[in-house]
Amino acid sequence: MKSRVSSEEAAENKRRHLKRRETIRARLGVRNMNDTKWAEVMDTVFGSRRSSDAFRVHIKFIDSAASRPLGGTIPVNRKWADSDVGPFEYVDIEWLQVKGEGASNVRKALDALGLLPFVQMENGFRIQAYGLLNA
Repeated sequence: MKSRVSSEEAAENKRRHLKRRETIRARLGVRNMNDTKWAEVMDTVFGSRRSSDAFRVHIKFIDSAASRPLGGTIPVNRKWADSDVGPFEYVDIEWLQVKGEGASNVRKALDALGLLPFVQMENGFRIQAYGLLNA
């Protein structure tokens, strides 16, 4: 039988979780993307996607060892989005990668948003949310 967690224990667990994420973000370095820009990127990447578009999107969160395929997002508010991988805060995205035949079209659409921290990759690109781009 599960024991109930007291409100003090729940608050302490939340505080530890937030502290762990702050520590990870500090280790990653400078933040290259703000929440508003991430919302614009997600809207551009997924907002006009057609079934014939041939590209794949992967996302990596700061507290995860591996990336995950991302099929789409729904904005919740200025800081949060919901998706097929669950809800997330934009600040917790380490990078977003787009690959495939249609990646160049996505990149052209994203160029309209202004300067973004792009890293060119074979058959696509990555938007690097943290750290130096030349490292």
